[in-house]
Amino acid sequence: MLSRHLIDQARAVDLLALVSRYTTSRRVASTGGGEYAGPCPLCGGRDRFRVQPQRGRWMCRKCSARWDDAIALEMLLTRASFPDAVQALVGGHWLTVTVAAPAAEPRSPPSPQWQERARQVVTRAVRTLWTPRAQQALTWLYARGLTEDTLRRWQIGFLPGPRREPGLRWGISAEAVYVGAGVLIPGFTEK
Repeated sequence: MLSRHLIDQARAVDLLALVSRYTTSRRVASTGGGEYAGPCPLCGGRDRFRVQPQRGRWMCRKCSARWDDAIALEMLLTRASFPDAVQALVGGHWLTVTVAAPAAEPRSPPSPQWQERARQVVTRAVRTLWTPRAQQALTWLYARGLTEDTLRRWQIGFLPGPRREPGLRWGISAEAVYVGAGVLIPGFTEK
């Protein structure tokens, strides 16, 4: 059972940062903390997707009949259940990493077991992208100017549904690792 505190934390995430994983937006109003507009990640409409980050709400003039919160957006975009969406928003372990300024001390690479499991997930996602199951995602990527050569070279993939896996499978002590659904853009580092 999710606590009220966790649900409130999920609703309070940086909505613009969450939205930026799926679409671009530009500021169109400054009243009430500002409003941003851009293409809808659900229906593709050019400027009907609206975000009011100070109020923690979003809507699409075509897809949604009312303003909604970050949890509802995460559920729609990843097809996650309510508990999985809350977990993902409050700190579930994601394969995607937000790029920040370099830390003063370099991080050590993940364990060999974590790296191997990540490779398996990437391989599965790459294979899935080229199946009929991922046709909509492939069309979406092509519409953004990506070519087959680029997609294959950078190992872009598709995960059709979210998964929760035991942390031990990844070689970490966390209870579970959450692997979100959608287009997967892996990051590789060489040491």
